[in-house]
Amino acid sequence: MRREIFICHPNLPAGCSVQSAKDWLLNQLKLIVVETCTATIVSKHGGSASDTCPTCRSTPQSDPKSDTCPTCRSTPQSDPKFELFSDRNVRRQINSLLTMCSNASEGCHAKVELSQLEQHLNSKNGCKFQNTDCSYGCGKRIPRLRIPNHQGNECPLRPSACKYCKIESTHRDISGDHAQVCLLLPLPCPNKCGKEAIPRRDLPAHQGVCPREKVDCPFQQLGCKEKLLRKDLARHEKQNMSDHLKLT
Repeated sequence: MRREIFICHPNLPAGCSVQSAKDWLLNQLKLIVVETCTATIVSKHGGSASDTCPTCRSTPQSDPKSDTCPTCRSTPQSDPKFELFSDRNVRRQINSLLTMCSNASEGCHAKVELSQLEQHLNSKNGCKFQNTDCSYGCGKRIPRLRIPNHQGNECPLRPSACKYCKIESTHRDISGDHAQVCLLLPLPCPNKCGKEAIPRRDLPAHQGVCPREKVDCPFQQLGCKEKLLRKDLARHEKQNMSDHLKLT
């Protein structure tokens, strides 16, 4: 009995014509393909009705009211009547065919059985060219081979710890908001005295002795209005001793 095979093969080249789909099947399985349909799952005439062809049911080649076969034009009222059911044997044959990885254009040269293609693409150790979501939730989808570098060096949500106070958070927070408040972050003296690594929490104490901190003259309350660098204070007092004495 002649079998009519309806098939949708996701790995046929983009823009593949009906004729090329037919040739592919004929070369692989020596089966007859309905010329008006290569759109659905493997099905054939005979047996109990199961999987029908949604494409043919909605195109001019078939009568949506009578479920007419697009090739032989038989109907459920024909003798023998037209019915479809899934051909498991053909399905197994097709699933055992070797197929190129769908990432072949990206550099993957793997050939796997069609039934194993999904596992090849989506398993943890699968195709290294398959786009994969970053597990840290940053929203990036990148080839699996780039995930280690992305999660180790690029992802803003990768785990990170402040190397000064050891608090843990995301890289974005540690290098952003936390850097503005970390008490152990080393900072240069704001007076540019030469000290370059003063913990933020120690800056007030440093400024209390920094030679370049501006200070009031000790006689300020008595009337001396000079404001000078701490390192120049002794010289100021020496040079202005007589004036300071007049203020007392």
